[in-house]
Parts: sequence; structure tokens; C-alpha cells
Amino acid sequence: MKIEIKTIEFLTSHGKNPRGFGYWFFSKTRNIDWDDEASFVAVKGTYSAAKREALREASTRGWEVAYVQP
Repeated sequence: MKIEIKTIEFLTSHGKNPRGFGYWFFSKTRNIDWDDEASFVAVKGTYSAAKREALREASTRGWEVAYVQP
């Protein structure tokens, strides 16, 4: 199953697409639920590496979409 990465939250907040090095948060819904650790993935590194890791983790959790958080 292909998981779609949506950047709308990041783009709305920063006015540009995600890139570079940092802490990246991906969630299964548009609004991240900090109380539910299974609803988000946090990765430190380049965006491309973080995206790969988030896709792997999202796949094991059965997500259909992953939102990049600002």
C-alpha cells in the first residue's frame, strides 16, 4: 500500500516546502495528537531521510496518509 505524504500543514505555516536538516514530525491526521504516541512519528535528520523513516513506520502502523507537521 502506498502512503501519501501531505505537506499542507508545513507549507501553510512556513510558506515553503519542507527541506533541510532538523526534527521532523509526521502524523496520521492534520492536527497532531501529542497524547497519542501512535499517531505521530518524530525523526531527526534530513527531510529526505526522515521521510523514508516515517514512511516505513507509517506502513507498519497501517496509515494511509502522513502529514508533515510544522
